[in-house]
Amino acid sequence: MRLRSIQAGACVAVAATISLFSTAVVAGGSSVAPLGRLQPPSNAHVQEELRRIHREATSLPQRVEAISQLFLGVPYKLGALGEGLDGEFDRDPLIRFDAFDCTTFVETVMALSLDSDLDLATRTLQKIRYRDGQIGYATRNHFVELDWVPNNVRAGYLRDITSDVAGRNAVNVHKTISKRKWYLRKTLAGLQGGIPEVGKRQLLFKLQHLGRSFPAKQATLTVLPLKALPQALARIPSGTIANLVHADQRYRDTIVSHQVFLIRKSDGWYVRHAASDKAVEDDPIGILVRNGDPRWRLIGLNLNALHAPASENASR
Repeated sequence: MRLRSIQAGACVAVAATISLFSTAVVAGGSSVAPLGRLQPPSNAHVQEELRRIHREATSLPQRVEAISQLFLGVPYKLGALGEGLDGEFDRDPLIRFDAFDCTTFVETVMALSLDSDLDLATRTLQKIRYRDGQIGYATRNHFVELDWVPNNVRAGYLRDITSDVAGRNAVNVHKTISKRKWYLRKTLAGLQGGIPEVGKRQLLFKLQHLGRSFPAKQATLTVLPLKALPQALARIPSGTIANLVHADQRYRDTIVSHQVFLIRKSDGWYVRHAASDKAVEDDPIGILVRNGDPRWRLIGLNLNALHAPASENASR
C-alpha cells in the first residue's frame, strides 16, 4: 500500500483486482446504476436516487450499501472537499459528487445514508467533518484516530464495534500526534480551491502557525488484528466502516492509512473505497493481506457502525 497524506487522515493506493460492477441489487430487489457512470452526477439525480433508496432500504446498513454503490466509478481526487467559497485556507466545495478521496467518500455516504433530503444531508456532512459542526480548518476532523473517530462517536454518528467483533483478540494501538508539527510542514499546495496568488505566502504563514495552540496528544484505537479477520467476518455487519491501522512509526503523522466500507455480497466480502489516483471501486477483501506495505506493517482494522444520533433520529 502506498501512503498519501491528505487533510482529513490519509488515503492509500490499493491496486484493483476486479472489474467494476455496472449495476447492483439493493433492498427490495431494485437495480441501482452507479452515478459514477454519468459525467458528472448531478445534484438532481443524486436527490432522486437518494429518496428512492430511503424508501426501499429500511435500515442504515442497507442504505450504506446502496448509496455507496451509486458512486462506483467516480474519480479519485485528493482533498476533494473544503470549507467552500468563503474558506480561509481551503475553498474546495463543502459537498460534491464528481470526486472523492477515501475519507470524503466515507463521510458523504454516511450523511446521505442518514438523510433523504440533500440539503439536510449537506448539513449532516458538516457535523461529521467538523468538530461540533463548526466549519473551519482548525475544527476539521483531520486525524482519524485523534479527531474523526472520537468526535463522531461523541456526536452519535458512529458506534465503535471493534471490541464486540474482535472479543479477546482486540488490541489497543497508540499514537502520539503533534498537530503543531503537522501544521508547520504545510506548503503552498495545502492552500486549496483557487485561492488568489496575491497574499498567498502570508496566508501560508498564518496556516503554519495555526497549530501552535495544539498540544501533542496520544490517540488510541481498538483494533481487530488482521490475522483474526477471517474468523471475525461473520460478526461484522455489511456496511461497516473500517479504518486501516498500522504500527506506530516515529516519522509518520498517523497510524491510520485508509478508510473503507466492508461490503458483503453473495460471492464474498469486498472493500468498497475511493482508491488513490483511481476511482471508487470494489476490491476483494483479501487485498488487505496481499497488498500490504512491508515498510509499514498493517496491524488490523478499527471498525465502526453508522449510527443516527438520538436527537436527530427523533426529528426524522
